[in-house]
Amino acid sequence: MLLIDEIDKADLEFPNDLLRELDEMRFTIIETSEEIAAKHRPVVLITSNNEKELPDAFLRRCIFYFIEFPDVSLMRQIIDVHHPHLDAKLLDQVLIKFYWLREQNELRKKPSTAELVDWISALLRSGISIEKVEAHIPFVGALLKKEQDIDALTQYDAKGGRYPKSWQELGPRYNQQGKAGDSAALATHTAPSMFSARSEFQRSHSCIPVIREISASWGVWITRIPSR
Repeated sequence: MLLIDEIDKADLEFPNDLLRELDEMRFTIIETSEEIAAKHRPVVLITSNNEKELPDAFLRRCIFYFIEFPDVSLMRQIIDVHHPHLDAKLLDQVLIKFYWLREQNELRKKPSTAELVDWISALLRSGISIEKVEAHIPFVGALLKKEQDIDALTQYDAKGGRYPKSWQELGPRYNQQGKAGDSAALATHTAPSMFSARSEFQRSHSCIPVIREISASWGVWITRIPSR
């Protein structure tokens, strides 16, 4: 297997430049004039975060598969790897705040999994109480990385905006996913929005792979991964 990670970070012409090498399964190291050739045609896995469009000629030779952003259950497992034995109440509160922020569609950059892990590290090192995390989002700079996003949250605070404290406040979809951390009955209301009613979570959660044409001589998968 050959992994080409985050190809969208490369130069615009890089995907098209790969076409010949992927077809012949060989490439040359210019500095040493050494040629590397595959003995067996590998499966090529290419990932992209969709930061820029990939050329059509390149995509025609790929099978496309979208990886959904981790749900609450999977996120608990991810956090457990980085922060084992984390207090259950603290874990619930950081996840509630994290998923609430990600539902604000007007954010320029939604917090990712890596930023969530870093945020938890900051909370643990500061020794901040669970009550403060429940009432607010301390050290928000660990989660939000754009000035206008932090300004929006500051204005939300200034207007007396409230933060969700339970899974029910995030809406019905989160009640089942957050059940392990909150045993309260299902609710039908949604969490408060930083911006407006348009910020309610609207995207589909069905993970349907879109299959593109693939040549029989190619074995290329391109996987698009949401912000992590």
